Amino acid sequence: MRGLRIWLVLVVAGAVLQGCRGSASQEQASGQSVLEIVRSAVPLTSGEPALHNPAWAPRGDLIAASGVDDNSLWVLGVDSLPPRQVVSGQSVGGAFTWCVDGRCLAFRQAEYHGRRRLWKVRVFHVRSSLIYDVAGPAPRVSPPRWDPPSKTLYFTERGNPRLFRLAMTDTGLVSEPLTLKAWAEQSEAGTLVFEKGAGLEVYTAGKTAPVRCALPGEAQILNPAVSPNGKLVAFESTSGDSLFVFDLVTGRTRPLGVGHAPVWSPLGDYLACVVLREDGLRLLSSDLVLVDSRSGERLQVTDTPDRLEGHPSWAPDGERLVYHEQRDGKLYLAEFKHVYATPPER
Repeated sequence: MRGLRIWLVLVVAGAVLQGCRGSASQEQASGQSVLEIVRSAVPLTSGEPALHNPAWAPRGDLIAASGVDDNSLWVLGVDSLPPRQVVSGQSVGGAFTWCVDGRCLAFRQAEYHGRRRLWKVRVFHVRSSLIYDVAGPAPRVSPPRWDPPSKTLYFTERGNPRLFRLAMTDTGLVSEPLTLKAWAEQSEAGTLVFEKGAGLEVYTAGKTAPVRCALPGEAQILNPAVSPNGKLVAFESTSGDSLFVFDLVTGRTRPLGVGHAPVWSPLGDYLACVVLREDGLRLLSSDLVLVDSRSGERLQVTDTPDRLEGHPSWAPDGERLVYHEQRDGKLYLAEFKHVYATPPER
């Protein structure tokens, strides 16, 4: 059952707003805001091709998504640009991420050497449509992540951290490998999170020793996400479907209720997450919920017992979400607005 749950969390995560309206029930202190739903979600794609795992580009103009078999990557415009396939290959859509400036996509690609599966980390440059190899082939390569403040691409290979700084030149992509020590000494800001055993190791700029986070008992930490200010790490636990936030400054872990695959809003005020409904053997449905990271108050975005909604991704403005519906293969767009209890001080 535990294995099924982990698989479901990785596969499912995005949602459709179907007639849900509401706002967080508790107003925040003066100068703070809460999100309200502006309108029900609208389809962004037709379902042909079927797409899932959307990721909004940092510049806000493009969205990347994977084909339903995870063997292709697609890019579409938020307004009118139709989906176009940009990469094909084994498992290229299973783990990908936009670079800091939105000009490139980093992804993981599988290669089979006989019965042995190896992985490459590669980068697709949107404007030129060229693909560059960064690392591999190697076994046991984790999904690549970007650290925006330090502009660093990082992942693990055979359990060991790999870090790269990338730059586009006249001759193509240049990747500079870094050690953790060099990264810590050279970076003015940044936070890197690695899954280590059942817990986490978190490195921050200027410090060569990691901060460690673990839960009691046999609970395993999954899907860690660093907050925009780099001071918090949200994650889920395999014990009790629980969502947590770990404070890197105080070392304290705070529960935020039920939730899977948390994604921080650009302002760091909300976490988008997925709530699953199961019968013990099968996944019946999934819905999208926003959790106020300060108060724990929840905004129910979807409540659809016949749908598998998941993989939310925030627009850079923090007031739009794109996500998928697993069964119809469509991407959907939801809109929100920040409402202040009192006008913020300026």
